[in-house]
Amino acid sequence: MKRPITIRLEDDVIEVLDALGGKTKGIRHLVKEHLKKIRGEKRDKTPEEVFYESIYLPSEPHLREVYIAFVMLYLKCGGRSGSLDHYIDKLSGSTGLDQKTIVKNIRKLANSGFVTTKGFLFRPTLRLKETVNEEEFREILNNYLSFIRNVQRYRDWLEK
Repeated sequence: MKRPITIRLEDDVIEVLDALGGKTKGIRHLVKEHLKKIRGEKRDKTPEEVFYESIYLPSEPHLREVYIAFVMLYLKCGGRSGSLDHYIDKLSGSTGLDQKTIVKNIRKLANSGFVTTKGFLFRPTLRLKETVNEEEFREILNNYLSFIRNVQRYRDWLEK
Protein backbone atom coordinates (compact mmCIF):
# COMPACT_ATOMS: atom_id res chain seq x y z
CA MET A 1 0.00 0.00 0.00
CA LYS A 2 1.38 3.41 -0.96
CA ARG A 3 0.85 6.37 1.32
CA PRO A 4 1.85 10.00 0.72
CA ILE A 5 4.38 11.54 3.11
CA THR A 6 5.74 15.05 3.56
CA ILE A 7 9.38 15.88 4.31
CA ARG A 8 11.42 19.08 4.45
CA LEU A 9 14.65 19.10 2.45
CA GLU A 10 17.42 21.57 1.76
CA ASP A 11 17.64 23.11 -1.71
CA ASP A 12 20.84 21.24 -2.60
CA VAL A 13 19.19 17.90 -1.74
CA ILE A 14 16.21 18.79 -3.92
CA GLU A 15 18.59 19.55 -6.82
CA VAL A 16 20.18 16.11 -6.44
CA LEU A 17 16.76 14.45 -6.41
CA ASP A 18 15.75 16.38 -9.54
CA ALA A 19 18.95 15.17 -11.23
CA LEU A 20 17.92 11.60 -10.40
CA GLY A 21 14.68 12.00 -12.37
CA GLY A 22 12.44 13.96 -10.01
CA LYS A 23 11.81 14.04 -6.29
CA THR A 24 9.69 10.89 -6.07
CA LYS A 25 11.88 8.81 -8.40
CA GLY A 26 15.02 10.12 -6.72
CA ILE A 27 13.83 9.20 -3.24
CA ARG A 28 12.70 5.75 -4.42
CA HIS A 29 16.07 5.19 -6.09
CA LEU A 30 18.04 6.26 -3.01
CA VAL A 31 15.89 4.12 -0.68
CA LYS A 32 16.32 1.15 -3.05
CA GLU A 33 20.12 1.64 -3.11
CA HIS A 34 20.23 2.00 0.68
CA LEU A 35 18.23 -1.20 1.17
CA LYS A 36 20.56 -3.06 -1.22
CA LYS A 37 23.54 -1.82 0.79
CA ILE A 38 21.95 -2.91 4.08
CA ARG A 39 21.16 -6.36 2.68
CA GLY A 40 24.67 -6.70 1.30
CA GLU A 41 23.52 -6.94 -2.32
CA LYS A 42 25.79 -5.76 -5.09
CA ARG A 43 24.81 -2.64 -6.97
CA ASP A 44 25.60 -1.63 -10.52
CA LYS A 45 28.69 0.53 -10.83
CA THR A 46 28.47 3.96 -12.39
CA PRO A 47 30.48 4.63 -15.56
CA GLU A 48 32.76 6.82 -13.43
CA GLU A 49 33.52 3.96 -11.02
CA VAL A 50 34.15 1.54 -13.90
CA PHE A 51 36.47 4.06 -15.60
CA TYR A 52 38.59 4.74 -12.52
CA GLU A 53 38.79 1.03 -11.68
CA SER A 54 40.24 0.33 -15.13
CA ILE A 55 43.21 2.72 -14.81
CA TYR A 56 45.99 3.09 -12.28
CA LEU A 57 45.55 5.94 -9.81
CA PRO A 58 48.10 7.61 -7.52
CA SER A 59 48.26 5.97 -4.10
CA GLU A 60 48.39 9.22 -2.11
CA PRO A 61 44.88 10.61 -1.52
CA HIS A 62 45.69 14.28 -2.24
CA LEU A 63 47.48 13.37 -5.48
CA ARG A 64 44.61 11.06 -6.45
CA GLU A 65 42.10 13.88 -5.92
CA VAL A 66 44.07 16.27 -8.16
CA TYR A 67 44.65 13.56 -10.78
CA ILE A 68 40.95 12.62 -10.97
CA ALA A 69 39.96 16.30 -11.25
CA PHE A 70 42.62 16.78 -13.96
CA VAL A 71 41.44 13.73 -15.94
CA MET A 72 37.81 14.88 -15.77
CA LEU A 73 38.74 18.41 -16.85
CA TYR A 74 40.95 17.08 -19.64
CA LEU A 75 38.13 14.90 -20.99
CA LYS A 76 35.58 17.73 -20.70
CA CYS A 77 37.92 19.89 -22.82
CA GLY A 78 37.88 17.28 -25.57
CA GLY A 79 41.19 15.65 -24.71
CA ARG A 80 43.32 18.68 -25.53
CA SER A 81 46.62 19.32 -23.82
CA GLY A 82 46.74 22.72 -22.19
CA SER A 83 49.00 25.00 -20.23
CA LEU A 84 48.90 24.78 -16.48
CA ASP A 85 47.68 28.39 -16.42
CA HIS A 86 44.58 27.25 -18.31
CA TYR A 87 43.83 24.36 -15.95
CA ILE A 88 44.94 25.74 -12.58
CA ASP A 89 41.89 27.86 -11.70
CA LYS A 90 39.50 25.08 -12.65
CA LEU A 91 41.51 22.49 -10.72
CA SER A 92 41.67 24.79 -7.72
CA GLY A 93 37.91 25.28 -7.84
CA SER A 94 37.10 21.58 -8.14
CA THR A 95 39.55 20.35 -5.48
CA GLY A 96 39.46 23.27 -3.05
CA LEU A 97 43.26 23.48 -2.97
CA ASP A 98 45.24 26.67 -3.55
CA GLN A 99 47.21 27.23 -6.75
CA LYS A 100 50.65 26.58 -5.21
CA THR A 101 49.49 23.20 -3.91
CA ILE A 102 48.00 22.33 -7.31
CA VAL A 103 51.30 23.15 -9.06
CA LYS A 104 53.24 21.11 -6.49
CA ASN A 105 50.89 18.13 -6.92
CA ILE A 106 51.01 18.35 -10.74
CA ARG A 107 54.83 18.28 -10.55
CA LYS A 108 54.70 15.19 -8.34
CA LEU A 109 52.24 13.56 -10.74
CA ALA A 110 54.53 14.40 -13.68
CA ASN A 111 57.53 12.90 -11.88
CA SER A 112 55.61 9.69 -11.18
CA GLY A 113 54.33 9.39 -14.77
CA PHE A 114 50.67 10.27 -14.22
CA VAL A 115 50.99 13.57 -16.12
CA THR A 116 52.80 14.04 -19.43
CA THR A 117 54.39 17.37 -20.36
CA LYS A 118 55.51 18.62 -23.75
CA GLY A 119 57.01 22.05 -23.33
CA PHE A 120 54.37 24.04 -21.49
CA LEU A 121 51.50 21.70 -22.37
CA PHE A 122 50.17 19.22 -19.82
CA ARG A 123 47.90 16.20 -20.14
CA PRO A 124 47.11 13.24 -17.90
CA THR A 125 48.51 9.82 -18.74
CA LEU A 126 45.94 7.03 -18.60
CA ARG A 127 47.68 3.79 -17.68
CA LEU A 128 45.45 0.74 -18.11
CA LYS A 129 45.40 -2.12 -15.66
CA GLU A 130 46.41 -5.52 -17.04
CA THR A 131 42.86 -6.87 -16.68
CA VAL A 132 41.48 -4.38 -19.23
CA ASN A 133 42.24 -4.67 -22.93
CA GLU A 134 42.23 -1.74 -25.34
CA GLU A 135 38.81 -2.48 -26.87
CA GLU A 136 37.14 -2.75 -23.47
CA PHE A 137 38.76 0.51 -22.40
CA ARG A 138 37.46 2.33 -25.48
CA GLU A 139 33.93 1.29 -24.53
CA ILE A 140 34.51 2.25 -20.88
CA LEU A 141 35.93 5.62 -21.96
CA ASN A 142 33.00 6.33 -24.29
CA ASN A 143 30.54 5.49 -21.51
CA TYR A 144 32.40 7.77 -19.11
CA LEU A 145 32.53 10.61 -21.64
CA SER A 146 28.78 10.35 -22.12
CA PHE A 147 28.38 10.28 -18.36
CA ILE A 148 30.32 13.47 -17.68
CA ARG A 149 28.96 15.37 -20.67
CA ASN A 150 25.31 14.33 -20.53
CA VAL A 151 24.34 13.34 -17.01
CA GLN A 152 20.67 13.65 -17.94
CA ARG A 153 20.92 10.64 -20.27
CA TYR A 154 21.77 8.40 -17.32
CA ARG A 155 18.43 8.83 -15.55
CA ASP A 156 17.19 5.66 -17.22
CA TRP A 157 20.41 3.85 -16.26
CA LEU A 158 19.87 4.79 -12.60
CA GLU A 159 16.34 3.37 -12.61
CA LYS A 160 17.50 -0.14 -13.62
